[in-house]
Amino acid sequence: MSLSERRLTEARAKGQKALSLAGTLYQDTAIRAQLVLSTTQVYSGAAREGRKSSEEALALAVRAGDQWLVSRSTLVLAETMLESGDAPSALTTAFRAQENFARTGDQESEWRAWLIAARASQRTGDQTKAREYASHAAELLANLEQKWGTEAFNGYLARPDIKDSHKRLGEITVEAKQTSP
Repeated sequence: MSLSERRLTEARAKGQKALSLAGTLYQDTAIRAQLVLSTTQVYSGAAREGRKSSEEALALAVRAGDQWLVSRSTLVLAETMLESGDAPSALTTAFRAQENFARTGDQESEWRAWLIAARASQRTGDQTKAREYASHAAELLANLEQKWGTEAFNGYLARPDIKDSHKRLGEITVEAKQTSP
């Protein structure tokens, strides 16, 4: 909750506490805590450390054999790659996450994978692909609104993390329209 509300200091403290309490007995909790820590590191200006933490979380998830945690860790890794300046790797990793989420029907996570792919394409200068990937993200968001209803969907959009992502999606869409032939 703290992380989705962008209360990074609080999220980091809770993540560290959860990680130490989980130890080696509760792998899924340890992996989730590691993902929280990696995200707080990235958005606190320590992108390189955040990327390293997300790579560690992904390795743990793969070893644990938990497909949901592998997919989630892959998404966080794509985001940390993008924020640390490695757009090409972020793009490849976002596609891996997107494929996993599409296979399991997790549209809420899939739209964010498409958004990361759009942002990565934008950073590499491929506006056509950025527009295409942003369109996929927007389509999934529209599906979520239909599925959840307007009131629940608007509550989702009000979350600070989602509000920021939705804003970025809008910026890509506007920029793509301005640069399209």
